[in-house]
Amino acid sequence: MPERNLVGWNVMMTGYLDSNNPGKCLKLFREMTHRGLNGNDATIVIALTACALSARMKEGKSVHGSLFKVSKDLNLIISTTLIHMYSRCGRAEIARLIFDRMSVKNIVCWNAMILGYCIHGNPKDGLNLYTDLVSSSLKDTEINCVKNMKRGEGDRVLPDEITFVGVLCACAREGLVAEARKYFRHMSDLFGVKPNFAHYWCMANLLAHVGLMQEAVKILKNIPIESNLPLSSSLWSELLGLARFRRDVVLGEQIANKLIQQDPENFWYYLLLVNIYAAAGCWDEVAQTKERMKKRGMERVPGVKTFILCGTSFKAPLLLRTGTYLPVLL
Repeated sequence: MPERNLVGWNVMMTGYLDSNNPGKCLKLFREMTHRGLNGNDATIVIALTACALSARMKEGKSVHGSLFKVSKDLNLIISTTLIHMYSRCGRAEIARLIFDRMSVKNIVCWNAMILGYCIHGNPKDGLNLYTDLVSSSLKDTEINCVKNMKRGEGDRVLPDEITFVGVLCACAREGLVAEARKYFRHMSDLFGVKPNFAHYWCMANLLAHVGLMQEAVKILKNIPIESNLPLSSSLWSELLGLARFRRDVVLGEQIANKLIQQDPENFWYYLLLVNIYAAAGCWDEVAQTKERMKKRGMERVPGVKTFILCGTSFKAPLLLRTGTYLPVLL
C-alpha cells in the first residue's frame, strides 16, 4: 500500500492476532508508532491483547503508557483489556487497582478481574471478589428470587456462565470440593445459569484430583447431550492417567475399555492400562493386555522418551506399527 491509514494498520494487527501470532502484531504496532502514528482506542485494545496472549509485561506497560497520547480517560473496553493484560502477566494487584478505579463496571470487567485472580493470581481473592459482585448487586432478601430477574435490568450486574467458570477453576486450584458443589448448585438454582461443558469439566477435574474418581466419571457421563461438546478422548485419557497414578484398577479398567472402544487402534490406551495393572501387581492382566497388543501387531523397539502426564513424568518406550513410531507409556 502506497499510503497506510489507521484502519489498514488495525486490520493487519488484528489479522496477526487472529492467527495466533501476537509477536508480529506487536512488531507492527511498534512500526506504526515509529512512523508517528498514535493509533486509536481499537489499536490500543489490539496491542494490549497481544501483550496479554504473549505475557509481555514490559511491552504491555509501554502500551499502557501510550494511552495518554490517544485518550485522557480510560473507557470500559480499554480498562477491561488492561485488567486482562496485567492478570495474564501475573500482576493481578495492578489489575485490581485499575478495576477499583472504574466508575462503571459491567459483567465483562467483573469477569476479567475474577478470572484474573482465579486462573492467574490468588484463587481465594477471586472467590472473595465473586462474593462482592453478588452482594453489590443483590440484597439478602432478593437472593431467592434472582433467578427470575432479567439480566441487565437497571444497574444490576449478575454473574453469568463465564463468572462461574472462574469460580469453579478457583475451587479446583484450591481443592475446595464443598464450595465448588455449592457454587455449581447456585448457578442454576439461584441465578438461572445453565451449566455447560466447561462447568462440568471443572467439577470433574477437581473431584479427580482430590481422589474422588468415581464421582468425576459420573459427572462426565451425565453431561447433557445438548451441550454440543462431545467428550473427547483426551478428557477421558487424563482421568485414566489419574487412575494409574492413584492405582485405581477398577476405574482404570472402566475408562481404558471405554477409550479402546472409541479408538481400538490407539496403542497408548493399551499401554497405560498395562501400567495400571502393573502398579497394582495384577500380572495376569498385564500378560493378557500385552497379548491383545501383540495380536494388533504392536512390537517394541529400542529407545525411550520422557513424557509428562497430569504433572508426573514417565520414561516411555517407543512402539512401532506399520512403520510408524508412536510415543506411549509402559
